[in-house]
Amino acid sequence: MAKKIYLASSSPRRIEILRELKLNFEVVPYNFREEFTNKAEDPIFLACSLAQRKLKSVLFEFEGEGIAVSADTIVYQGNRIFGKPSSEEETREFLRFFSENTHRVITAISMKRTDNSKEFLSYSITKVKFSNIDDNIMEWYIKSGEWRDKAGGYGIQGKASLFIEGIEGCFYNVVGFPINLFFKMMKNLGYSFFDFKKEE
Repeated sequence: MAKKIYLASSSPRRIEILRELKLNFEVVPYNFREEFTNKAEDPIFLACSLAQRKLKSVLFEFEGEGIAVSADTIVYQGNRIFGKPSSEEETREFLRFFSENTHRVITAISMKRTDNSKEFLSYSITKVKFSNIDDNIMEWYIKSGEWRDKAGGYGIQGKASLFIEGIEGCFYNVVGFPINLFFKMMKNLGYSFFDFKKEE
């Protein structure tokens, strides 16, 4: 019987990635509210800290052997961090900053075995280059509402793909779950892909 991945995330993107790979996983509740106000805070430290704190707040008794996983994605450039925009106006500000510019996306993953105390933390960084976003396309995108609940106000796999000229690094990192890094971390904890694979 396949071991289980306990996913401490409500992200539809992360859930869909694990579902497409037909892995045995369960979404578990966690008691953590993402809040940060220090725009000058180091983005690597912040992403790693948030991922770890999410995992430590899991309100769940693990029933079997497997791994517990959490992740946090941050969009940043220089010392400015772009969280999830709270309004159309803030989304417009983000997109104007990204237009004809290159920013970075970091996703940190925190993972631990449920049968012992072995833990692992790592992260992936991807550079994302936007082309010019003209006003008509920007307003069309904003009115679509797709920016809601997304770091930086966009998802690379959605309508915002119109803006993205190129990336340097892992595509799935920008989606919010660098799957290659995830499996490397899984190996570091002593597991393989097939330990969690559902029967087909």
